[in-house]
Amino acid sequence: LSGQVASIYTKPNSTYVQKEIPFYGASRIGTFINGNEYHYELKDHLGNVRETIKVISNTPTWADSKADYYPFGMKLLNPNSNINSYRYGYQGEYAEDETNEVSNSNVFQLRLYDARIGRWLSTDPKHQYHSPYIGMGNDPINGIDPDGGKKEDIIFRNKCQEEIGRIVMPGDDVIVDLDTDFETESPLTMTLDEYANLLDVSVDEIDAIGFGIEYSGTVGGGMNTGIEAVHYLSGKDKGGIFVYDKVGGQVGLEGSIGVYGFAAYKNEDLGPASADSWLGSFSFYDAGFAIGLSGFWSNSEGKNDLWPGHHGTVDWKGVSLGGAYYSPGFNFGAKWGYSDYSYANWIGNNVHK
Repeated sequence: LSGQVASIYTKPNSTYVQKEIPFYGASRIGTFINGNEYHYELKDHLGNVRETIKVISNTPTWADSKADYYPFGMKLLNPNSNINSYRYGYQGEYAEDETNEVSNSNVFQLRLYDARIGRWLSTDPKHQYHSPYIGMGNDPINGIDPDGGKKEDIIFRNKCQEEIGRIVMPGDDVIVDLDTDFETESPLTMTLDEYANLLDVSVDEIDAIGFGIEYSGTVGGGMNTGIEAVHYLSGKDKGGIFVYDKVGGQVGLEGSIGVYGFAAYKNEDLGPASADSWLGSFSFYDAGFAIGLSGFWSNSEGKNDLWPGHHGTVDWKGVSLGGAYYSPGFNFGAKWGYSDYSYANWIGNNVHK
């Protein structure tokens, strides 16, 4: 992968010795060390390496290394002295030994970071904040900085330009203003890794990720209405953000008001992803209390399905997550139904039609 470490060498004497070989999927999965050890990484939603599993001759050793972090990335002291240290840590970057009082820094691509104070050790090449040394915009819970240059998000705002949700994404910050009065004290934060895990696919297989607002009520039968902003990661509209109106019906016992995030992948046998391919009818099922988890799909016949593939081959398949956690929204009960999508009749900043 471009810019990634391919191999690490040491020079104990006059000869260079290959010590580590990182191996990758969509991102680094782990490292091959000393010619016979595989160290697999377990990461959280911000990319922090929390544990590693060492495998020698197909025999795993659970929790070969383990780390917990303060919000700005400093490691908590590990009470288990038998747990080893690992080269990579906060946001998956190279981490100096925290006992090294001289350096004690995380090595990002563009500059060094001191997790003890949440500050960079050199100035910001992107000139984002009032201080060029601020780490993660003083908001490390909702943002990451993949290279030390810029915190990278797609930020959704309401009519009052208040943040109601964001997608942590590679690339410069993008502001999307939506035609809604919805307000929340806890903006929804989404990451590709989170939804890839829910879909049981790799990050590279996700073709669209987005943000929605829905009002829904069902006692036996009911209806749903709302808007969705979809960011395409592949196809002819890659990089574009398109906003859709949606309206539909459902059966069950359920009520929800609030915001949700979603991600989906496209059946390429039926053509590549595009903004036009999101038009039409999607079926869904939803269940939950406070936090709702939904599966949704469309098919090649453009009809409503009782289950994926009921009327035709599945075209789009995805999952959404939202509910009362994103106050003041709420979600309870279960439902099955459909929503018909059409392009919204208004254009906001950074939105295509």
